[in-house]
Parts: sequence; structure tokens; C-alpha cells
Amino acid sequence: MLTWLVKDDLISPITNTVNKSLYFGVFPRSMKAGLVNPLIQKHNMDCNILNNYTPVSNITVVSKVIEKAVAFHQNKYLIIINLNESLHSVYKSGHLTEKALVRVQNYIMMSIE
Repeated sequence: MLTWLVKDDLISPITNTVNKSLYFGVFPRSMKAGLVNPLIQKHNMDCNILNNYTPVSNITVVSKVIEKAVAFHQNKYLIIINLNESLHSVYKSGHLTEKALVRVQNYIMMSIE
């Protein structure tokens, strides 16, 4: 519904903000603030126990775009200079937490045998 707004009116300012952030190596101060809300982990948990809550931070959309752009360029740079660790799974597509856990479990099981 609002896709036209993002494509037409906001794409240029967002692109400029991301490019300036990458060029100068500075994250805009106005985008550093996030609203942290405590959310109950599961609906059947007791809401009176604080340990049943997990903090969820809501940051701006542009902050998320900058984060993705930095991760993309960082991964690209690491590949170019041959420092891309094959077992490192953060910010890599196709490298899920589950895969890392299975790899660690397999390593432990092989060590026990």
C-alpha cells in the first residue's frame, strides 16, 4: 500500500543517509535510540515473574537498512581480502544458528567417541 511512497519519495534520502554513514564511518546519532519493550516469552507464562520477559528493541527502519548495508559490505570486503572464516555464521545468508549448533554438537560427539 505504501510501497509507492518508499520507492518514489524516500529512496533517495535513505540512500544518501546510508552512503554518508558508510563513507564517514559514523552512524547517525538520531538513529541510535530505540524503544525497548519487555515482551513475555510465551503466552502461558506467569506475567508476574520478570524472568519470563525478554527485551525487544524497536529501532528505525533506516537503522536496519544501514545495518544490512554495513553487513553486506563487511562480508564482501572479508571475501576480497581472504579473511572470510567459513565457520563464522553471523550476517551470512544460509548460515543459520541451527547449523552452527548442529556443527558444535557433531564436534562434541566426535570428540567423545
